[in-house]
Amino acid sequence: MRHPPTALPALGLALSLALAACGDSSSGANSCALNPTLPGCQAVDALGGDADAADSSVGDTCTGNARRCDGAKTQQCIGGTWTDLFSCPVNQPCEDGFCVGGSGCSCSGKVCGDDGCGNSCGTCSAGSTCLSGQCAVQPACNCGAAVCGVDNCGNPCGTCDPGQTCSGGQCSGGGTCSCGGALCGLDNCGNSCGTCQPGWSCTGGTCRENGTNPQGTETCGGIIDCIIDTCYSLPDEQSATCQEACYTAGDGTGRAEFDDYLTCLSACGDDDFCVADYCSPAQAACFFNGAGSGSCFGIVDCMDFCAYNDDSCIYGCYEAATPAAQAALLGLNSCIGAACPDASDDACFYDAIDGVCSDHVFQCQLN
Repeated sequence: MRHPPTALPALGLALSLALAACGDSSSGANSCALNPTLPGCQAVDALGGDADAADSSVGDTCTGNARRCDGAKTQQCIGGTWTDLFSCPVNQPCEDGFCVGGSGCSCSGKVCGDDGCGNSCGTCSAGSTCLSGQCAVQPACNCGAAVCGVDNCGNPCGTCDPGQTCSGGQCSGGGTCSCGGALCGLDNCGNSCGTCQPGWSCTGGTCRENGTNPQGTETCGGIIDCIIDTCYSLPDEQSATCQEACYTAGDGTGRAEFDDYLTCLSACGDDDFCVADYCSPAQAACFFNGAGSGSCFGIVDCMDFCAYNDDSCIYGCYEAATPAAQAALLGLNSCIGAACPDASDDACFYDAIDGVCSDHVFQCQLN
């Protein structure tokens, strides 16, 4: 399971996915237009006004999901009424409801998602989600034969008895303590199976000479997913051995990116603002497997079209942007998370983007 950047609290991340708006954010209007799921936006329409009030600047009726331009603004027919989406950048004029002229803007082969410049290529109907530009039916949540772990929707399938561990959806261990062939590390009860001689370390129950650990194929993000999915639920001693195995499964690049990221987090310690200021480039390199030409606020616009908790769509929006844009938005989100531990405190959110996180907003505008 590929986890969003918010999924690593033990490493000090504070990515909130509560997104700042460019322009005048004091009213909250722009940020609600960018992300209506933000705290306080439930009573605000897509234009930033009262949801129950009519907007005299749009208003006229339409049909389907048609698009059009109102000057530099893109508009879409939503519920039979023309609704403003966002304004095009100066170098990208609005044509037929889309910003055009930017490098890499294209909906070719796509029926949903982002065109690479923040324009929507379409939306999917209820019960389906956008994956790689195509609408796919969301499968029903199902544990299958699993009796522990999580189902295909991330819901729990059950827990194991004390002393047991969950692997592949099945409980194992418990009852009789056993090392299962391991020569070092811990058994299923947390007892030692042996120690390695100086200059050697335990990897997967086997002692290996330092510097000779084999490399796997996982990316940095894969290493982190392994730690989250496999190790977090284990006792501390077993978790440490498990995390070592996850690290060993990484390839050379994945390990190097993980080391860079962990080094920055360790240097910052409990200072979440330090993480926001200095660790976002390493975080972006670790979490995202690609990059495009999009901007920081292009990511924000793109995520407007993602279904709630659609991690694949969110990753797609990030990976369509430049590494600098990815890092800028991660830094901004980390700063907001550090300033506002209570995600429901919308007043704190707006104070943060106008105050302690304003430099990160500026960096997002630059990138």
